Amino acid sequence: MSAPMTQRPLPSNQSSERVVLAELLLNNKAWEQGKALNEDDFSLTSHRRIFACIRSWLSVGRPIDVILLIDAMRRQKELDAMGAAYISDLMDGLNRAFAGMESHVALLQEKAALRRIIGACHDASVRAYAEDSSAQIAESLINHIERKS
Repeated sequence: MSAPMTQRPLPSNQSSERVVLAELLLNNKAWEQGKALNEDDFSLTSHRRIFACIRSWLSVGRPIDVILLIDAMRRQKELDAMGAAYISDLMDGLNRAFAGMESHVALLQEKAALRRIIGACHDASVRAYAEDSSAQIAESLINHIERKS
């Protein structure tokens, strides 16, 4: 029997995460593609918090930009964790000639799906080490994947 895999970073693309967040702040009309995302599609907690705030504004038709985002996050006491400078830095180096919002949204969703698969497999391996029956492990894995789909 082989030993468990060594700890490796989970799949993510933080550059695409930054591009999506910056594009939503620069071009609120990009929400048409961005609304296909949810917080779990972002690998960083700070990006999840930023996206949640942006979504709360854009999903009800309220425009948002960097200044409004910083103010909203300050009021929600979410800003202390990352700082206003981090949000402002999202815009630095944004290449406006990027492949397009849809490509970055698809990439984030792909990486999130891989993280869900890894999580489900990890849960199954924990149960296997606990010597649960293989039927219980298989059923748990299938249920876990179906719930997250």
